[in-house]
Amino acid sequence: MIVVLELFPHAGGMAHQYAPLSRRLRGLCAGYGAEVDIRVADYRADGPARDVQQIARSCAEELARGDGPVVLAGHSLGAFVAYETALLLAPTSGTLSLVVSGQVAPQLHRGGSLHLASDEALTRVDGGNRELFADAQMRSAFLPSIRDDYRLVETYTPSEPGAPLQRIVAVKGDRDGELDVHTMALWRRHARQWCGPIIVPGSHMHHLNPRGHLAEILTGEVFRCLTRPVPETA
Repeated sequence: MIVVLELFPHAGGMAHQYAPLSRRLRGLCAGYGAEVDIRVADYRADGPARDVQQIARSCAEELARGDGPVVLAGHSLGAFVAYETALLLAPTSGTLSLVVSGQVAPQLHRGGSLHLASDEALTRVDGGNRELFADAQMRSAFLPSIRDDYRLVETYTPSEPGAPLQRIVAVKGDRDGELDVHTMALWRRHARQWCGPIIVPGSHMHHLNPRGHLAEILTGEVFRCLTRPVPETA
């Protein structure tokens, strides 16, 4: 059996930022004897998306072609994309686990206007691409797409949740000043099985640390799918 583990990046996230984490996950999962298909969702493959739901539909269509367990893991913007993807997969999925990191529950989302701010303001806030922004040519090439990521998350309107999802795990960095445990705990309203919020060492960008605890949490979810599948929806 193959478990699909799909990672959904934060606003401004690049696939190469997740390469160390993917290698770490493969090593840990191999220790469990699990066969894992690790993917990183590419929001920009087909150009700018209209909204988060459009990205989710594309991801869900691809994932629905398989018949094995699925683990969706998203950070910040990625948490909302992973959640919307899970809503689409839930009615027909056998085993589905959602891991959300660095984001409030959907019903608490209040939007924002950073995507309308100046380039300078945007580069100051986006801490995940400091090296990229240091080069003027690279900044000019990538900043428009990063701005569009912020537009996606700041204009996001959650879909109607329907039945609770099979399982949700929420993760928060202990030095993440953008969130508190109470707002993350409200993810439980969307789950039949709930775990969290799990507090791990790190800032808001803790998920990019391949040696961080998130890798172990994701590996645990993969192993759980193989050994103790979540019951199918009645």
